[in-house]
Amino acid sequence: MTINPIYIIPPGHELIEKHAAWFEKINNDREGEIGIIIPPLSLKTNDVADLINRIKVLQHYPLLIPLFDRNLALYLANDEGCQTFIAPETYFQNPQVLHWFATLGERSLMVFFMNTPMNRLLCLINGHSFADALQRHLQQPDEFPKPLQPQATEARICRACLLFYIFCLNTGFNPQPAIEALLQEFNQTVTFGRIKKEAIAHIRAGHELYVTMKKKKVSKI
Repeated sequence: MTINPIYIIPPGHELIEKHAAWFEKINNDREGEIGIIIPPLSLKTNDVADLINRIKVLQHYPLLIPLFDRNLALYLANDEGCQTFIAPETYFQNPQVLHWFATLGERSLMVFFMNTPMNRLLCLINGHSFADALQRHLQQPDEFPKPLQPQATEARICRACLLFYIFCLNTGFNPQPAIEALLQEFNQTVTFGRIKKEAIAHIRAGHELYVTMKKKKVSKI
């Protein structure tokens, strides 16, 4: 099995240079949350590319992975000047926000970087169908959608854990505490040992591991 990290993007990729200054700033600060502002246009168009690209580059800054572990704060802007932000307590009443998180959640690895239980939950809800169901609920309050279906949620969590294990492999960062914390947070019975075993099996079989992270358009998990 490889002794090198299994990169989403290779060393020398243009994205690494593009975001170098941002990572250097984080490296110098090393305190508090890592905040990213999501502009209104990104919300409107379900554009998650910039955020995904930064996580792709993170693998090439392995010493910074601990700073990103459940520490990425998202600020969803209300206005083009990004001076006011959508209140987190209103996320579940905002179909546009739900659709944006549904798109982000299709890259299941992202749940490990969210800094709040709500944002982690939003990364695991049952996709765009839930956002559509919520819109219907706003018109017909008697039919409230179920945000999480146990079997679908378990599959999404397991896939997220598997990808995070592979993402961290040979970087020097131990993913076990973060994986076990997520499994406990969502009351999952699967163990870290099983996640590790399945991840190694995928690697040895030569499977494409980062399909949803590499494609520009939305991909189903």
